[in-house]
Amino acid sequence: MNRRCTTVLRACRKLLYLTPLLGALNASLVQAQSILGSNLIVNSDAEAGAAGTDIAHPVASIPNWTKAGTGTVTVLPYTITNYLNSSKPAPATRGFQYFAGAGYPAPVTLSQDIDVSAAASLIGGGSVKYTISGYLGSSNPGDYYGSAQIAVAFKNSAGQTFTTATIGPISYPGNAILYQESMGLVPTGTVKVTVTMSFGGINGGNGAFDNLSLVLAQLDTSPGTVLGHNLVMNPGAEVGPNAAPSAVAPYIPGWASTSAETVAPYGGAGWVSTTDPGPADRGVNVFCGIRAAITSSMYQDIDVSAASSLIDAGKVTYDVSAWLGRTASSPGASLKYTFFDWSTTPRQLAPTAQLIVAQVPGSGLVNSSHGDVLPAGTRRVHIEVDLPANGALADNVGFILAAPSGPPVITPGGIVSAGAFGGFTAIAPGSWIEIYGANLASAVQNWAGSDFVNGVGPTALGGVTVSIGGAPAYIDYVSPGQVNALVPSNAQTGAVQITITNGNGVSDGYGIYVNPMEPGLLAPGNFVVGGKQYVAALLSDGTFALPVNAITGVPSRPAKPGETVTIYGVGFGPVSGGFTAGTIVTDQNVLMTSLQMQFGSANAVLSYQGLAPSFTGLYQFNVTAPSGATNAATALSYTLGGTKGSQSLYIATGN
Repeated sequence: MNRRCTTVLRACRKLLYLTPLLGALNASLVQAQSILGSNLIVNSDAEAGAAGTDIAHPVASIPNWTKAGTGTVTVLPYTITNYLNSSKPAPATRGFQYFAGAGYPAPVTLSQDIDVSAAASLIGGGSVKYTISGYLGSSNPGDYYGSAQIAVAFKNSAGQTFTTATIGPISYPGNAILYQESMGLVPTGTVKVTVTMSFGGINGGNGAFDNLSLVLAQLDTSPGTVLGHNLVMNPGAEVGPNAAPSAVAPYIPGWASTSAETVAPYGGAGWVSTTDPGPADRGVNVFCGIRAAITSSMYQDIDVSAASSLIDAGKVTYDVSAWLGRTASSPGASLKYTFFDWSTTPRQLAPTAQLIVAQVPGSGLVNSSHGDVLPAGTRRVHIEVDLPANGALADNVGFILAAPSGPPVITPGGIVSAGAFGGFTAIAPGSWIEIYGANLASAVQNWAGSDFVNGVGPTALGGVTVSIGGAPAYIDYVSPGQVNALVPSNAQTGAVQITITNGNGVSDGYGIYVNPMEPGLLAPGNFVVGGKQYVAALLSDGTFALPVNAITGVPSRPAKPGETVTIYGVGFGPVSGGFTAGTIVTDQNVLMTSLQMQFGSANAVLSYQGLAPSFTGLYQFNVTAPSGATNAATALSYTLGGTKGSQSLYIATGN
């Protein structure tokens, strides 16, 4: 019974070897897949092209980058004595080479233009954020105060700049490159982004860069992703390498650095030990400074925009905390936190606040914390740990958001049909939907075989019910931030209200339109190849009808003419045999509405078209590839009841 009660989403993960199919996609996001979610900088790590032998003998050109200025710029290997090498702070994933330049006394830059117009509709809706990051500093051991900097300019179609975000410079006692990061909202109207590395400094000014990154991503709209858990990455210094208190760890995962911050193990002569005051759940390591009488800082920016509607209603509180301390002869560490909005020029919403170390006799750490209501408008929180000396210590840094318990809240725009099947804003009887919000459930729970009675799924799970125009839906999954449900077959069509009920009350009604049918074929977000969205078409040998080796870890080859492929869908309407939503399908059946499927302009024969046996809410189509379709990117379309499907899909075909 358990195998037969698997829902469409988990069934597809099991049968099709796919990554989770949760998350709301819409047509604009599908078109923007080539832009969103991946590093847009080409040759971001200096690995393309040859390397020089030193600053005085630069390479002739650097692929994908344009030089400006009269200074010297080149690419160097990590193997040259007195330059950056394996013993210096640098990325964990460094390759063989890095960018280097001498910007003093004559300035020099490298720049690259990036076309982001494919995501223009999402950017225009104010729903795309950027994250820029990179390792930067100096390759010169005498350049203590380098001015190496990365600038990212967001521009309109006329080349005018809306705003420029920058990271760097750093201050480090010697040659090193340290991680820096910044995030914000991509300005409306942006179609081009220019990334510029500026080399320069004093004492020779040998700037250095590696592992640059610019990633655009659609804003999360599920409050549950940011509520109720620590949002600080690597809060206790337990991820990544450590070093002796007198040395420097090569990098600190999750944290951006401005100078010589490091991670050291507890214990050792003249150092803080596990028997000194400190957190009971301390691990092996502790954050610490290394520069005497000079403050080092490490920071993180935290995106909290997923809870924006609750934040702006004054319903979200924060708790910031850290264990701060020192060794016997050093000043103590402190923690600053600042709240910003998403303005083009970010606006600080409250004075910068600070946690400071209380008096510690000898060596050790004490807990400091503060809680309050998060200021309305907050979208980004900046957390900074200041370490004013080589004996300043910090551990177990925390930043947790909470919304007061109360009735469930559905996020605006928070209901779509199953994301991997099109993610439409209208739904249909018998189709799967995803609901996003806050306070939706007290815990995470999936339906199980014991929840089915005579082959019919539950309409209540974990104390949660969903009403669609007054008709109860079948509940597959509940969590504080998301509920997955199957629309009942008797749901009324037209404009209806959806509500969620749990032990804390009933949500406000969410207006949505129910069409008689809202068809969508399975086309997961990771099935985008060359900017084209491919359908998940399964061949008899367990491979997918995609270009060969198109997606890492997904076996694929083109479908041969005359070969049968299996395609899955939702929202295709009633079938023969009387099977209704929520009931496990026990026999083959046939769609009651005419369906045609085309590979390019060639009609395909459907040997089966109906609900998939052993599941509920999942349609199965066995399709014979027509002889006239032989193309690695064959357009696949379908027409249901005379109406063409709205998805733009492709399938690989060939001999």
